[in-house]
Amino acid sequence: MKKKYLLDANDAFKKMVFGWLNMGLRNLHVIPMITYEVTDERVWAPADWRLYAQLFGIQPCCVLAKESQFTNGGRHDYFAMLLQENPRILPATADIFVDPDTGLGDGRETHINAAEVAALLRDRDRVVIIYQHANRNQKQIANDLQRRRGNINAALGGQAHTFTFGIRTTSICLYFFSLNESRLKKLKEICQQQFGSMKSTRVFDGVKLLDKR
Repeated sequence: MKKKYLLDANDAFKKMVFGWLNMGLRNLHVIPMITYEVTDERVWAPADWRLYAQLFGIQPCCVLAKESQFTNGGRHDYFAMLLQENPRILPATADIFVDPDTGLGDGRETHINAAEVAALLRDRDRVVIIYQHANRNQKQIANDLQRRRGNINAALGGQAHTFTFGIRTTSICLYFFSLNESRLKKLKEICQQQFGSMKSTRVFDGVKLLDKR
């Protein structure tokens, strides 16, 4: 997440969706994965964090790692800090939204990778939602989600089965992952209801898109 994109059109979509999901999510916490460009204003003021937290209907204290810049070289320490047990930063009962610049990927500072998502899924009831830049067609996006799911399952050592679905606009997606099928089904049903007649082009899971109705 870069400060210059705060409250842009993509953030408006996030706010709408998390408003829908308010009753289905549990103790939501956000990992912003803050990055900077040379010309960026590096200081996020408390007012900025309040605006950012309002997108998700949470308090600023539920936005984690606010003082930590995310870099590719520092990614291990970044997630180790979030997942440490003492002192605990990320509650064991929390659902998580991760807000990387680009989304799931293979290790640049704009990405979160499959191993990091797998580590966040260690609580079997947790839902992890990831921002994904996706300027592609429906089939490409659905195939990408299926591939990412396979990578996460591999990172889990084949000992767990990840359930997933996604929602999309013309330029971004939100990818949902959990080891708890019933929780993910509930969130998916909420999204389908809210998208109404557009659900066949906005909600998808795996390679096969939802049937049109």
